[in-house]
Amino acid sequence: NYVYYYDTISNKETRFFNISGSVGDTTMPNFASFFSVEIMSIDTISLFNEQTRVISYDLNSNTLTQIQLSDKFGPITAAFYTDPPPPWPDYVYNLQGCILSGTKFGTILSLKNATHVNKDYHLYQNYPNPFNPKTRITFDLAKSEFVEISIFDINGKKVRTLLSEVRSTGKHFIDMDAGDLAGGVYIYQIKAGKFVQSKKLLLLK
Repeated sequence: NYVYYYDTISNKETRFFNISGSVGDTTMPNFASFFSVEIMSIDTISLFNEQTRVISYDLNSNTLTQIQLSDKFGPITAAFYTDPPPPWPDYVYNLQGCILSGTKFGTILSLKNATHVNKDYHLYQNYPNPFNPKTRITFDLAKSEFVEISIFDINGKKVRTLLSEVRSTGKHFIDMDAGDLAGGVYIYQIKAGKFVQSKKLLLLK
């Protein structure tokens, strides 16, 4: 009857929406008071040759995430909108296949075929953002590199080194606990070989 949000950083799940809600219903989940969730649409579609009811949610903060939830297949789409200005979304995940109670739907890949090696460097917007006090920083490496991720205050003073080690090709993440820092805007920066990129994050307290 309910949709739950699972936070991989805190290892907790929070109930944030009744699955029988109506279009326009909005709630403020108790795990983040700055965060609202709104039902944008409710449709019946054909997916994997099955009729399924789909609810589309907008999760709003300084960034935006759109999630589509199927009553038969669970989450089927997640779109992340992080760095203004457009083009958006920055990246989208779509369900391509699944196995439910032994029945296969859609396209099922082996682990070998599903392995993805990113061929570019990229620093993603931290998520959640704003946050208090934990957030996750994700990045891509085109090849194995010595990686340093640092946090600076708005005046350019380094306040923390989050990562300083060799990481392999592909996607990585590191969690940050800013419980000991004052609220405000900070800059996080990645250095990996010749690749250098910075982004802002907002700590609310």
